[in-house]
Amino acid sequence: MHRKLLFAFLAVVTIGLVFAGPGCDELVTESTTTIVYDYPEAEFNANKREGCAPCTVRFTEEANGPVDQWQWTIRFADSIVDSSRDTNPTFIFEEPGFYSVSLLVTDTLDRTDSETKTRYILVANPVPVFQIGGGGGVPVCAGTKIEFINESYGGITDYKWMFYTADSSFIDSTYRSNPDFTFSQPGLYSVSLTVSSDCGDSTVVLPDAIDVRSCALVEWTVNGGTTQDTVCGQESITIDFTISGGTVDSILWIGTGNDTARGSLSPVTFPGFETGGLKSIWNRVYTEGLVTSDTLSQILFVESLAEAALLATQTDSSVSTVTFTATNSTNANTYFWDFGDGNNGAGIISTHAYDTAGTYDVFLVVDNDCNVPDTAFETIEVFDSTSTFTK
Repeated sequence: MHRKLLFAFLAVVTIGLVFAGPGCDELVTESTTTIVYDYPEAEFNANKREGCAPCTVRFTEEANGPVDQWQWTIRFADSIVDSSRDTNPTFIFEEPGFYSVSLLVTDTLDRTDSETKTRYILVANPVPVFQIGGGGGVPVCAGTKIEFINESYGGITDYKWMFYTADSSFIDSTYRSNPDFTFSQPGLYSVSLTVSSDCGDSTVVLPDAIDVRSCALVEWTVNGGTTQDTVCGQESITIDFTISGGTVDSILWIGTGNDTARGSLSPVTFPGFETGGLKSIWNRVYTEGLVTSDTLSQILFVESLAEAALLATQTDSSVSTVTFTATNSTNANTYFWDFGDGNNGAGIISTHAYDTAGTYDVFLVVDNDCNVPDTAFETIEVFDSTSTFTK
């Protein structure tokens, strides 16, 4: 309602006029009365606000001021569905749902005001409406769970869903408002929803709404292992797979560094990972017109390859004893030392006493579970106890 400044009063204006006459003393007084009315204020009511179709409603205007024109407008779903210029009209509402009502009034001075009441009238007949989630309008694979999203309205008290095959054979029903259902066999399926309220029942049927197909399934292993979940850096990944249950259009593999490959021939190979850590590979199988029929993924731990680095230091200048350390090596858990004089050692730190002075090539071989050893070497020169150790 648009409220305006309201006022009302009676104004009497007296106009005195002195004119010449007998005795020259006559006073002629004229007066006029002006009435200023309130601005119009639109208001209305209805004899009822809810009912079953056809719902007949009588409206009564309750506007203030000297109103002499009325414009009624009925809206349903943002569209004008009826109107009237009667003072107190009657409307018949046929379609279920909420209606908004507007009244525009005009007074004798051509001033206006309006009032709109949204969702004012409810026709409570039930209206079944639903959407199919994750499968409506596109093929799905047998065994896929389909969700049915209820959007019905109209004072509903009960729901009944029914599912049929293409030849109208009944297969199942449920009374939940938002059910899910798994179609285990290929074929076309129809769905019906019946909703009930105090105004009766209403049913909608979607024929052949669900297209269920026999889709391909994939099973696969990485690098020949049935449960392998560790690979080594720089190692290529070979995936062996088998397909069952349908005809494959294509297979999309996502592997290292978002590398992709398409095809349906086993095996498929990806290059190795450049860095270690947790990685994933996964695939999608497309069947019968690019329907995603199966998706698998596997988390892999990528172990970086070992890298060797050695450092040699003389422990005691008075003896020909040298300490070798491999602490600068990376990703290693085994250490093998060849001291160059026919003797060997192990461990991240190893000490060796040389019997004779001379020049020796020292080798360090490191490895980890990847079994890809790495080697580092240095040439050292060992002098007698009176000489200085060099490398």
